[in-house]
Amino acid sequence: MPRKCSVVGCKSNYESERLATKVHLFPKDSVERERWKKALPNILESVTDHMGICAKHWPPDTTMVKKRRFEAPKDPPSILNGVPPCLVQNQGMT
Repeated sequence: MPRKCSVVGCKSNYESERLATKVHLFPKDSVERERWKKALPNILESVTDHMGICAKHWPPDTTMVKKRRFEAPKDPPSILNGVPPCLVQNQGMT
């Protein structure tokens, strides 16, 4: 079974395994992991090593870096289409 995307409202890999979308795991580095979490519209209390974000949330020409056996995006996700406005965290509040 393919991994599911952690972006709220994204339905990647929920409907069919035939149409599976590549899911990039959250970085193991705590600083990078935090950057990715802050880029998401939803608030994640904790992130496990098995959680990830599907490739639909990066531009097609995004810079990839080699991580062990796999390539991963250099920057946090930036395409968050389809996320309902009521589910977007307010970045301006503390």
